[in-house]
Amino acid sequence: MLLFKDILFLWVLKQNQLRTINQSDSVKTCLAVRALHHRDTKLGGMLPYNTCYSGKQTHILWTLGGAILSSPITDSSPYEVRRAQELNNLLGLKGSTDAIDLICDLHNTTSNMGLTLIHYTSSDWVTLHICKYLQTKITKVPVRVLVLDVPISDAYSLESVSKHGFSLEVGPQPHGVVRADIYIIMKEAVDLTIDWIHKFNSGTVFEGGDVEAFKFIKSVDYPRDPETRTLTAAIHPQLQDKDFCLLKRGDPLFLSFSGETVNYEEEETLHPFFINEAAYYEKGIAFHLGKKMMLTIPTVRVQKD
Repeated sequence: MLLFKDILFLWVLKQNQLRTINQSDSVKTCLAVRALHHRDTKLGGMLPYNTCYSGKQTHILWTLGGAILSSPITDSSPYEVRRAQELNNLLGLKGSTDAIDLICDLHNTTSNMGLTLIHYTSSDWVTLHICKYLQTKITKVPVRVLVLDVPISDAYSLESVSKHGFSLEVGPQPHGVVRADIYIIMKEAVDLTIDWIHKFNSGTVFEGGDVEAFKFIKSVDYPRDPETRTLTAAIHPQLQDKDFCLLKRGDPLFLSFSGETVNYEEEETLHPFFINEAAYYEKGIAFHLGKKMMLTIPTVRVQKD
């Protein structure tokens, strides 16, 4: 593995968060953008939103898939598509040897996800070693690894532009508020990631081992009226806030507005996550389901010239 020189930490701010966050320079310094030995530091979401993000809007950081990056720019091209291609040129190009070494995309969620590190692939040993390191250091909340298993060429978020990248997802946190406990967890994760990079660049050998992870399997929608498509049920109280629990046949999933319980009917035991995420209502997602697996990662050390 080569020396890390270009690192970007990115925190997406919504408009109503900006009004609060801008009161604290320390918050901006710790969480907005941090880099080590950087040639240049770029912030992705330069255009603030007037309202909290809606799932149906085009998100600037979710437009970095191969098809959009290669599409021609015209007068009618959305701002987000233009900006995505600009960022790809600044930080990449995606998939090239000139791409930035590492991008860590920082997110908060309304779901009870604790601290979850999200990867597109299970074969990036560097980022999985960072996950393993965080799991040994952070004790305030569970630290979990989620693998989407999507080809990098099809991956759509900003961290996919870098040679190595992952997202840090922390919750639960309502949109438009600052919670000190969530801030502390995110800051600790960022500081420890930087600490790992310093150690790696200094020649520390990180021994291989096993990392527990969850692989995305599928998404589940809410029960809906077949004609109007409006929701007819909410997440069941016994499932709410139980992200990554083991879901077995017969366990309650939803409670209808008329009082009936909808149970899990599949034979395979899976783990739900992003339960009742606010941004997923318009996407038709009540929660995702994943399968627990064990990843074996090799020993890594820096290769200096």
